[in-house]
Parts: sequence; structure tokens; C-alpha cells
Amino acid sequence: MKKFSVYKPNKKMAGAAFQFDFNPAKESVFVEAALQAGEQFNWNEKVIVKLSVGDLAKLLLVLEGKKKSIELFHDSTKTNKPEEPSAKPETGASLKNTSLSLVKGDYGFFIKAARQLGDGKVNVVNMPLSDDEGVCLEVLFRQAIARVYGW
Repeated sequence: MKKFSVYKPNKKMAGAAFQFDFNPAKESVFVEAALQAGEQFNWNEKVIVKLSVGDLAKLLLVLEGKKKSIELFHDSTKTNKPEEPSAKPETGASLKNTSLSLVKGDYGFFIKAARQLGDGKVNVVNMPLSDDEGVCLEVLFRQAIARVYGW
């Protein structure tokens, strides 16, 4: 599967980008989010959130209109594995937690990804998603679940 990417730069240099990538070996969808930095996006300070099948099912409830919103919270201090595959930020601080929220609005959706490091530093990336972008996410999430279970 190819990554599904949504880039929304703006003239105020306050845009954002999100990428969604299904990893069959890890049976997860990885979300990478970055803030706009000038004409580009700051992928060095990206937020990475690993979504399990259960997380995908919860997000589908919002995408299908069955729930207004969902917030997923992953506390990396309670697991043996880091939430991010490359959880070695420039500061050297360990990852404390990540979160991802999805809210259905009047016109599309609003997505927010965040990470908090052990030193207290928080990175937050958010942006609106159109209804058609929501449909693409719904298809990606459904396909990922089907492939994990071999359906």
C-alpha cells in the first residue's frame, strides 16, 4: 500500500501535513504529522503515532458518523516498546506519550496528533480534513484491518 498524504500549507506558514502508512509486518498504521516551517514541513520534529487495529476501529466510528469524536492516548511509559519507531528526538529525551484525536465537524473532520517527551516538551500538529479525505482514510483503515486478519 502507498502512503496516504495530506499536505495543507498556507501563506501564514502555519500549515500542516499528515501521512498515513500501513505497515503489514507491524500490523499497524503509522501516522506521521509535521508543522509547516517556511516553504517546507519540519519532518525533523514530526509526531509519529502507531495505530493498532483497535485504534483503527475506534477512528472508523467517527469517519462513519457513528461518533462525534475520539481521542486515543498511548502511554509509552507503561509498555516495553517505544510508541515511535524512531523515538530518539534531537533532545535525546525519551518519549512519554502520544495521542491522536479525530472530530467530525460541520464540513469534514479535524485531526490532531501530539507527543510528549520525558523532558516535558510537547509537539502538537493539527489540521482540518475534508469529507473526501475522510473517505480515503476510511478505505485505508478498512483495508488495513482486513489485511491484518486476512479477510
